[in-house]
Amino acid sequence: NARREEDEPLPEYTGSGVNEEVLWFRQTIRNACGMIGLLHSACNGAAREMIDVSTDLSRLVHDAVPLDPASRAQLLETSPSVAQAHASAAAQGDTAAPNADDKVDLHFVAFIKSAQNNLWELDGRRKGPLNRGVLAEEDDVLAEKALDLGVRRFLKREGGDMRFSLVALAPSMD
Repeated sequence: NARREEDEPLPEYTGSGVNEEVLWFRQTIRNACGMIGLLHSACNGAAREMIDVSTDLSRLVHDAVPLDPASRAQLLETSPSVAQAHASAAAQGDTAAPNADDKVDLHFVAFIKSAQNNLWELDGRRKGPLNRGVLAEEDDVLAEKALDLGVRRFLKREGGDMRFSLVALAPSMD
Protein backbone atom coordinates (compact mmCIF):
# COMPACT_ATOMS: atom_id res chain seq x y z
CA ASN A 1 0.00 0.00 0.00
CA ALA A 2 1.00 3.66 -0.33
CA ARG A 3 1.99 4.06 3.31
CA ARG A 4 4.42 1.13 3.17
CA GLU A 5 5.92 2.46 -0.06
CA GLU A 6 6.42 5.90 1.47
CA ASP A 7 7.92 4.42 4.65
CA GLU A 8 10.29 1.96 2.96
CA PRO A 9 13.22 4.35 2.33
CA LEU A 10 12.77 6.14 5.65
CA PRO A 11 14.86 5.29 8.71
CA GLU A 12 13.14 4.24 11.93
CA TYR A 13 12.50 7.33 14.03
CA THR A 14 14.70 7.57 17.13
CA GLY A 15 13.84 11.05 18.39
CA SER A 16 13.55 11.94 22.05
CA GLY A 17 14.10 14.83 24.42
CA VAL A 18 12.98 18.40 24.92
CA ASN A 19 14.38 19.54 21.55
CA GLU A 20 12.17 17.11 19.64
CA GLU A 21 9.76 19.12 17.46
CA VAL A 22 6.88 16.69 18.04
CA LEU A 23 6.14 14.04 20.64
CA TRP A 24 5.49 10.84 18.67
CA PHE A 25 4.19 7.53 20.05
CA ARG A 26 4.65 4.21 18.24
CA GLN A 27 1.43 2.19 18.32
CA THR A 28 2.10 -1.26 19.75
CA ILE A 29 -1.33 -1.77 21.34
CA ARG A 30 -3.68 -3.31 18.77
CA ASN A 31 -6.83 -1.34 17.92
CA ALA A 32 -5.70 1.62 20.01
CA CYS A 33 -5.19 4.03 17.11
CA GLY A 34 -7.88 6.35 18.45
CA MET A 35 -6.07 6.64 21.75
CA ILE A 36 -2.72 7.16 20.01
CA GLY A 37 -4.26 9.76 17.68
CA LEU A 38 -5.78 11.63 20.60
CA LEU A 39 -2.46 11.52 22.44
CA HIS A 40 -0.70 12.89 19.36
CA SER A 41 -3.32 15.63 19.05
CA ALA A 42 -3.33 16.63 22.71
CA CYS A 43 0.42 16.33 23.36
CA ASN A 44 1.63 18.46 20.46
CA GLY A 45 1.20 21.93 19.06
CA ALA A 46 -0.86 24.54 20.86
CA ALA A 47 -3.02 21.85 22.54
CA ARG A 48 -0.06 20.72 24.64
CA GLU A 49 0.03 24.11 26.35
CA MET A 50 -3.55 23.52 27.55
CA ILE A 51 -2.74 20.36 29.54
CA ASP A 52 -3.33 20.93 33.24
CA VAL A 53 -0.05 20.20 35.06
CA SER A 54 -1.87 18.29 37.82
CA THR A 55 -3.25 15.62 35.45
CA ASP A 56 -2.18 12.10 34.51
CA LEU A 57 -1.75 13.35 30.95
CA SER A 58 0.76 15.97 32.09
CA ARG A 59 2.70 13.30 33.98
CA LEU A 60 2.60 11.02 30.93
CA VAL A 61 4.02 13.75 28.69
CA HIS A 62 6.71 14.55 31.27
CA ASP A 63 7.68 10.86 31.48
CA ALA A 64 7.53 10.29 27.69
CA VAL A 65 9.59 13.25 26.47
CA PRO A 66 13.06 11.89 27.41
CA LEU A 67 12.30 8.38 26.13
CA ASP A 68 13.04 6.85 22.72
CA PRO A 69 10.06 5.55 20.69
CA ALA A 70 10.34 1.94 21.92
CA SER A 71 10.44 3.07 25.55
CA ARG A 72 7.49 5.41 24.96
CA ALA A 73 5.48 2.51 23.57
CA GLN A 74 6.36 0.46 26.64
CA LEU A 75 5.33 3.39 28.86
CA LEU A 76 1.88 3.39 27.22
CA GLU A 77 1.61 -0.40 27.46
CA THR A 78 2.35 -0.42 31.19
CA SER A 79 0.68 2.79 32.36
CA PRO A 80 -2.33 2.13 34.63
CA SER A 81 -3.70 5.63 33.97
CA VAL A 82 -3.54 5.09 30.19
CA ALA A 83 -5.24 1.69 30.52
CA GLN A 84 -7.99 3.16 32.69
CA ALA A 85 -8.56 6.17 30.40
CA HIS A 86 -8.60 3.91 27.33
CA ALA A 87 -11.07 1.48 28.89
CA SER A 88 -13.29 4.30 30.13
CA ALA A 89 -13.41 5.98 26.73
CA ALA A 90 -13.97 2.68 24.92
CA ALA A 91 -16.95 1.91 27.18
CA GLN A 92 -18.68 5.19 26.27
CA GLY A 93 -20.57 5.87 23.08
CA ASP A 94 -23.06 3.90 21.04
CA THR A 95 -20.72 1.46 19.29
CA ALA A 96 -19.08 -1.54 20.87
CA ALA A 97 -15.30 -1.15 20.98
CA PRO A 98 -13.41 -3.80 18.98
CA ASN A 99 -11.43 -6.42 20.85
CA ALA A 100 -7.67 -6.01 20.71
CA ASP A 101 -7.41 -8.98 18.31
CA ASP A 102 -10.22 -7.92 15.95
CA LYS A 103 -9.19 -7.06 12.41
CA VAL A 104 -10.38 -3.54 11.56
CA ASP A 105 -9.78 -1.44 8.46
CA LEU A 106 -10.25 1.97 10.07
CA HIS A 107 -7.49 4.14 11.49
CA PHE A 108 -6.84 7.44 13.28
CA VAL A 109 -4.12 9.82 12.08
CA ALA A 110 -3.30 13.21 13.62
CA PHE A 111 -2.15 16.33 11.77
CA ILE A 112 -0.59 18.96 14.01
CA LYS A 113 1.20 22.27 13.52
CA SER A 114 4.41 22.62 15.50
CA ALA A 115 5.80 25.78 17.09
CA GLN A 116 8.18 25.89 14.10
CA ASN A 117 5.13 26.11 11.78
CA ASN A 118 5.63 22.64 10.31
CA LEU A 119 2.63 20.44 9.54
CA TRP A 120 3.22 16.97 10.91
CA GLU A 121 1.37 13.73 10.16
CA LEU A 122 1.48 11.61 13.30
CA ASP A 123 0.55 7.97 12.86
CA GLY A 124 1.75 5.42 15.39
CA ARG A 125 1.86 2.68 12.75
CA ARG A 126 4.39 4.55 10.61
CA LYS A 127 8.18 4.57 11.05
CA GLY A 128 7.93 7.97 12.70
CA PRO A 129 6.39 11.43 12.41
CA LEU A 130 6.21 12.83 8.87
CA ASN A 131 6.90 16.51 8.21
CA ARG A 132 4.44 17.45 5.46
CA GLY A 133 5.69 21.01 4.97
CA VAL A 134 5.90 24.52 6.32
CA LEU A 135 2.79 26.58 7.01
CA ALA A 136 2.52 30.33 7.32
CA GLU A 137 2.52 31.58 10.89
CA GLU A 138 -1.14 32.59 10.62
CA ASP A 139 -2.19 29.21 9.16
CA ASP A 140 -3.74 26.50 11.30
CA VAL A 141 -4.24 22.85 10.36
CA LEU A 142 -7.51 23.68 8.58
CA ALA A 143 -6.00 26.39 6.33
CA GLU A 144 -6.08 25.62 2.60
CA LYS A 145 -2.33 24.91 2.42
CA ALA A 146 -2.52 22.65 5.48
CA LEU A 147 -5.46 20.75 3.99
CA ASP A 148 -3.54 20.31 0.72
CA LEU A 149 -0.40 19.09 2.51
CA GLY A 150 -2.30 16.97 5.02
CA VAL A 151 -5.90 15.79 4.84
CA ARG A 152 -6.40 16.06 1.07
CA ARG A 153 -3.06 14.38 0.39
CA PHE A 154 -4.00 11.65 2.84
CA LEU A 155 -7.36 11.07 1.12
CA LYS A 156 -5.71 10.95 -2.31
CA ARG A 157 -3.12 8.49 -1.02
CA GLU A 158 -5.89 6.31 0.40
CA GLY A 159 -7.57 6.11 -3.00
CA GLY A 160 -10.35 8.57 -2.28
CA ASP A 161 -11.87 6.41 0.46
CA MET A 162 -14.34 8.83 2.02
CA ARG A 163 -14.90 6.91 5.27
CA PHE A 164 -13.29 9.47 7.52
CA SER A 165 -14.02 11.96 10.23
CA LEU A 166 -12.22 15.17 10.97
CA VAL A 167 -11.79 16.44 14.53
CA ALA A 168 -10.01 19.65 15.47
CA LEU A 169 -8.70 20.55 18.90
CA ALA A 170 -9.04 24.30 19.22
CA PRO A 171 -9.59 26.97 21.83
CA SER A 172 -13.14 27.87 22.73
CA MET A 173 -14.80 30.57 20.65
CA ASP A 174 -16.28 32.04 23.86
